[in-house]
Amino acid sequence: MEERRRFVRHPIEIPLTYKVLNNDRFNLSQTKNLSDFGISFLSNDPLPIGQVIEINITSPRVHLLAKSVVKWQKYSTEECKYRVGVMFINRQEGFRARMVEQMCHIDLYRRRKMQEENRDIPYNEAAFEWITLNGKKFAEGLVEAY
Repeated sequence: MEERRRFVRHPIEIPLTYKVLNNDRFNLSQTKNLSDFGISFLSNDPLPIGQVIEINITSPRVHLLAKSVVKWQKYSTEECKYRVGVMFINRQEGFRARMVEQMCHIDLYRRRKMQEENRDIPYNEAAFEWITLNGKKFAEGLVEAY
């Protein structure tokens, strides 16, 4: 099977909400992966190709609200949901999504280190450590989720 992906995907599961534009109903989901140009997530319902939706990701330190266009969807029998792939309308949103991902990695790293070392680690210290250890790999798309 030919690989159709043009952009590196970063597997990460972050809670998100999404809604179809002109609809007030937000749907709770989680990401499956993201790239600089889009994101894939799970949906209970199919979404039409070309549909414009609004993605909302909130982490403790950053918030992303991005308009996106549905590019593909596929029903996953394993997850009993639709896997939906969207492309950000504004390229800048992809950069912001990667920042959310990085912040989530740092938060996970901080919690793990606090538990392992039984001490409180300030966020800035954990961020410095994580970036020192993983910054280059993250930029290249080689960081695994914890």
